[in-house]
Amino acid sequence: MARIRINTAAISDETSFHAEFDRALGFPGWYGENMNAWIDCMSYLREEDSAGMANVTLGREEVLLVELPDAERWRAQFPAIAAELWDCTAIVNRRYVNDGESPAIALVPVDARAAI
Repeated sequence: MARIRINTAAISDETSFHAEFDRALGFPGWYGENMNAWIDCMSYLREEDSAGMANVTLGREEVLLVELPDAERWRAQFPAIAAELWDCTAIVNRRYVNDGESPAIALVPVDARAAI
């Protein structure tokens, strides 16, 4: 299972959201830094059709775990950005399912309270 860790402390707006995901996944130089481009890149992570959309390539049924440290704080502080991440992840996973595959992305909120 592939895993990336997103620095939620670095995300406060759409620009920083795309910069952080680009840092974590290595999107191509022509990445459009908008949610349509994010959906497209995340929809081509599986090895048979990755097409250089990211530095992470998943196996046919592999899932990418996207760890979100301090997720509750981040969601409370930036609810619109967080909601868009959850909504767009659902769109990406629906694409995989519509193509006869399993969902490819799992958002994993990681909070300090959960570690206690």
